[in-house]
Amino acid sequence: PDQPVGELDHPIERGFGALARVERVVAAGALLLAALLPVVELLLRGLFDGGIPGSTGYVQNLALWIAFLGAMAASREGAHLALATGEMLPPAWQRHTRVSTNALSAGVAAALAWASLDFVRSELESPGMIGGWLPQWAVEAILPVAFAVIAFRFFLRAGERRERGTALLGLLLLGVALWIAPADAAWLRWSGIALLILALPFGAPIFVVLGGLALVLFYADGVPVAAIPVETYRSVVSPSIPTLPLFTLTGFLLAEGGSSDRLVRLFNALFGWLPGGLAIAATLVCAFFTSFTGASGVTILALGGLLMPVLVRSGYREGFSLGLITATGSIGLLFPPSLPVILYAVVAHVPIPDLFRAAALPGLLLVAAVVLLGMREAAAAHAERPAFRAPEALAALWECKWELLLPFIVLGGIFGGFCTLVEAAALTYFHKHVSELN
Repeated sequence: PDQPVGELDHPIERGFGALARVERVVAAGALLLAALLPVVELLLRGLFDGGIPGSTGYVQNLALWIAFLGAMAASREGAHLALATGEMLPPAWQRHTRVSTNALSAGVAAALAWASLDFVRSELESPGMIGGWLPQWAVEAILPVAFAVIAFRFFLRAGERRERGTALLGLLLLGVALWIAPADAAWLRWSGIALLILALPFGAPIFVVLGGLALVLFYADGVPVAAIPVETYRSVVSPSIPTLPLFTLTGFLLAEGGSSDRLVRLFNALFGWLPGGLAIAATLVCAFFTSFTGASGVTILALGGLLMPVLVRSGYREGFSLGLITATGSIGLLFPPSLPVILYAVVAHVPIPDLFRAAALPGLLLVAAVVLLGMREAAAAHAERPAFRAPEALAALWECKWELLLPFIVLGGIFGGFCTLVEAAALTYFHKHVSELN
């Protein structure tokens, strides 16, 4: 096909099939360790007033490996976040833009790999230790390895042998131009910025554009580009970042384990008999679901197919039903353990519990506004209202017991002072995993 989609299927990549298997195994092991260590630490602290020496450092550095192994998987599957505007071009243009954007992406990733290698080499000169025994450079080595693999896969995605040759020639010419031109040349800075911004609407991944801009601006100002991976390491290896993959993993289990069916049944049984009850149920279940998955798109995919037909059959307009599911999928981002709120708090250096408290009232007001809108729509559409049945409500409540315990684990653990945010995230993962086994 003109545009490779999905997992990279190339003879060279197939020859390195073992690499993909290693990536999956290591990523799964890193996720399991990142979830297991905080729980063991919590148990040891409660039982013996002690813990695992260096446990926090291990978990924080595991988050770095999880992030970059995920980036390697995204490059293998063509899943990096990018604009879809390039797909609107004619097929012949798409072929040319694919070669250009993948060549540019390979060049940026290769430059980031080189900068990361400089960072690791500098760490070798005065190695720090994690937990008193693990060299820090050994953990940081994932940065150049991941960027090198990503660059290689972008190069393969440029197309067949002739197209890859064109991409390689373009990269060589660009490298010669950078080698000859003085670093502080104004034209170099502005042409690099223009090239990267122009590549964005044609399908270049967003991380490539942002990373490329950082490379251009650092290089033009005479700042060592190794400062980019240094800042990346400092940002990712922080006390709160491990919560992101752990809560994401819990959200994945929710989406894949049938929780959406159980939650829809519960909220419909409890609120479906009220005026606009189905709209109320849809609002509450979407808000609840999104608070754990961390992405409104996941909520729309997991719940849209369930709620949309039910809303339309009950008399709600199709446009209103679609808008309701889409909008309520974003409301849940304000409620703990919201991943965007955690990420914002980390970047802005704001205490995460304070941000959760601040977001609660706006979130509740938005839920109330959407509920009132649903009630008005139901009255205008004369939507059906099933009768309340206590046995059905109790049966749905019992079936959904594990999901309903999740907010109490998170909020009770954090605000009750029983555990840290990372430990709460690990507990939710194990709680959900055990509930799925049951």
